[in-house]
Amino acid sequence: MAKKDKNQNENGFFAKIKNFFKSLTGEIKKVIWPDKPTVAKTTVTVIVIVLLVTLLVFIVDSIMVSLLGLLGFNTAQTNQTLPSSSTTVVEQNEDNKSEETSMNTTEAKETTSESEKS
Repeated sequence: MAKKDKNQNENGFFAKIKNFFKSLTGEIKKVIWPDKPTVAKTTVTVIVIVLLVTLLVFIVDSIMVSLLGLLGFNTAQTNQTLPSSSTTVVEQNEDNKSEETSMNTTEAKETTSESEKS
């Protein structure tokens, strides 16, 4: 029975984790790490390429917006106003009868603020 327990420990969960980290450290020791000048050079290269691609995308986008504007597609519609939503207000008359009134949001706010004041 003791041999079976020993074999289970060797092939158990924690043994597999231990084996994984042993192999991991062995593989990391095999890696040839770059020196500082190489890292600096490749970092600068990557940053320059990213800036160039960004500039290229900006130029293509600007040209496309100009062409669409010439063709009559209005891409910048800043003067449009959204329709105001309407609110239904229920008021009670002096006779205790409910009366529904439809008004837009600003009118409803004004009405509620006036009623809160009094």
